[in-house]
Amino acid sequence: MLTNSFLKEYPIQAVNRIHEWDVVNYFACLIKVAGADSLSPSEKEAIIKLIDFFQDSADIFDKAIEKIHLSFNELLGNCDVLKIIAPFLIRDSIMISFADNRFTPEEEDKMLEMASVLKVSENMISIIYNAFNLYLQAEEEWNKVLDMGKQ
Repeated sequence: MLTNSFLKEYPIQAVNRIHEWDVVNYFACLIKVAGADSLSPSEKEAIIKLIDFFQDSADIFDKAIEKIHLSFNELLGNCDVLKIIAPFLIRDSIMISFADNRFTPEEEDKMLEMASVLKVSENMISIIYNAFNLYLQAEEEWNKVLDMGKQ
């Protein structure tokens, strides 16, 4: 399971211009990507935990669900901090989609569609993938160390 250490820095917390509209749309994007192959219970749980991580509003998930019918252009078109949040939105979409231990081709296609709207380069996407995979490997190795300590 993913730990909060991967979520340590969020510019979305530091940017005072983020309005509830932007936050709802951010999570609507995550739900659209993770739900490309139908939203699993573990993906829904991961989204709710992420909402709780930096936002104390229980209705954000419900508001986001109401917006998933909108296109990525409609969800992201008026976001005034798009360049700041784009890499985090890509990272989070991969992370949330992987909450059920898989990142399906449907989820990847939806994430790439979103990345196109965000104008995120293939190189940046590759770096984000690599960072996420390295994080998973590091967490796996650390769990081995912890297991050895239990023996």
